Amino acid sequence: MTFNPAMSKTVVHVRKHLPEKASVIEMGSQSLTVKFKDRESIETVEDFYRELGFDKYDSMDANNNGTVLVNLNYSLDPGCPQYDLVTNNGTGEHIFNQYAVFHNMHYLCKAGGFMIHVLPWINWQNHGFYNFHPVLFDDLARANRYHRVMTVACDRNAENMFEPGVDEIKNPEGTDVNYFVISVLQKKYDSKFCMPLQSKYDPPVDPLSLKDGFIWPDSIETDPFPHFVAKLEDDLYQQLDDEWPGNYEYFSAMKQKDDQNILKQYPARKALFEHVLTPLWKAFMEYTTSGHFFQEVVKTFSPHIQGMYPITQLPLETGIRGLDDKPFILDSQLAINTPVSRRSSVRGPHIDDPRELFAGLLYMPPEGYNSGGDLELYKWKGKRKFAGRKNMEKKNECPRNAVEKVKTIEYKPNTMFFFVNSLNSIHGVSRRDATNQYRRYVNILAETEKPLFEAE
Repeated sequence: MTFNPAMSKTVVHVRKHLPEKASVIEMGSQSLTVKFKDRESIETVEDFYRELGFDKYDSMDANNNGTVLVNLNYSLDPGCPQYDLVTNNGTGEHIFNQYAVFHNMHYLCKAGGFMIHVLPWINWQNHGFYNFHPVLFDDLARANRYHRVMTVACDRNAENMFEPGVDEIKNPEGTDVNYFVISVLQKKYDSKFCMPLQSKYDPPVDPLSLKDGFIWPDSIETDPFPHFVAKLEDDLYQQLDDEWPGNYEYFSAMKQKDDQNILKQYPARKALFEHVLTPLWKAFMEYTTSGHFFQEVVKTFSPHIQGMYPITQLPLETGIRGLDDKPFILDSQLAINTPVSRRSSVRGPHIDDPRELFAGLLYMPPEGYNSGGDLELYKWKGKRKFAGRKNMEKKNECPRNAVEKVKTIEYKPNTMFFFVNSLNSIHGVSRRDATNQYRRYVNILAETEKPLFEAE
C-alpha cells in the first residue's frame, strides 16, 4: 500500500484534533511515496508519524512488514488495544471480508478518536476486489453515530478535490483519472459495531422534524405536584404504534422476585445503534434524548423547576445515559410490563431516584387492552415516611398508610404524562387484572450526576 500525498495531507489535517502524544495504527503496511522538502530524515511512514508527534505507531498486515501480524479477513476481539487514529489507506479493497475491515477499525479506535479511509472509487481496474461508493461512509457513520468530518474525492496528489453528491454520483465527465474517496470519521461512543443499512432504501428520519408532533399543554397542574398531560399528533402516534417492535428479545429485564409484571426496557444507548427499530422510532428516541427536547420540557415546567432546583446556575449540556458524561443525562426507553396471571400491581406508591429532574411516560396500550395499570398520583397524609429506613431495596417506597391518592392518569392510547421529580412526587401503578397482553409505554427521563434531594 502506498502512502501518497492524498493520505499525508489528510493525516496532517486530522493531527490537530488528536492528543499531544497520540497513537496510530494502520491497516496494512505502508510504503512511503511522498517526498518532503527539508525533511530528509523522513524515510518511512513511521518516521512521518513521529515527525508529527505521534508517540506510538503500529501497522497490521498478514505479511511480516507490519508491527502486528494479523490476517485482516478475520474480526478482532472487541477488547483489543485502542488507538487515537486508525487508518485504512489503500488496504480495504484487497480484503475479501469487508465486514471485518469496518468492524476492526471500529474496535481499534478509541472513543473520541478518528478513522481515515482512503480507498479507490473511479477508474481502478484490476487493482483490488472492490471500489467504494462515497455513500457507504455516510451510512456507516449514521449506523454507528460517528461524526462525519469529511467525505471527499480526489486524485492521488490530493488535487482537484471535491465533495461528491449523495443522490447521484457519476464519473467526472471525460476523466481517466484514478479517483480516491477519502472519508474521515470520528468515533463518538465506545459502543457495539453496527452494520449499516443503505439509506437509499431505508431513509432516515430527521429527529428535529418530530418537534411539531409534540402537543404541549398551555398550563401546568400543581396538585399534588407539578405535572402536565400532553399528546402526540394523531398521525405520528399511529405510525409509532404501527411500528412498535414485536420482538422483545432485545428488552432487558429488571430483577424482580415475582414472575409477572416484570419490567423490561430497551434503552436509547442500545436502540440507537441496533437495527431493531424503524427509522421513525430511532428518530423519536434520538429527539427525546436531545438537548432540544430537554429545553422544551424545562421551558414548559418553568418556573416550577426554577423554584425547586437552581439549574440555571449549571451548564445545560445534555448527553445520553450510558454513553455520555454531561451535567444532564437523558434516556428514552421502550418499556413493557409482562403479562399477569393474577391481579397484581406493577409498583406501589414511590418517588423516583433523587438524581432525576423530570420524567415522562407515553402510553401505548395494544389494541383491546383493558387490564388496568393506570398511573396514580399521591400526596403525603402528614409527615413523610419511607419504607427504606429498614430496607434499602425499598428506600424510595412510600407506605400506603402514609399517603392518599389524589388523581388517576388513565392508561390510554396517546397519553403523555410529565412531572418534576421531588420528595412530594409520589406515584404508583394501579393493579392489573389477569391478562396475556403486555403493558407498553415509553419512559423518558432526565437526571443529574448528583442527587437533587435526599429521602428523609
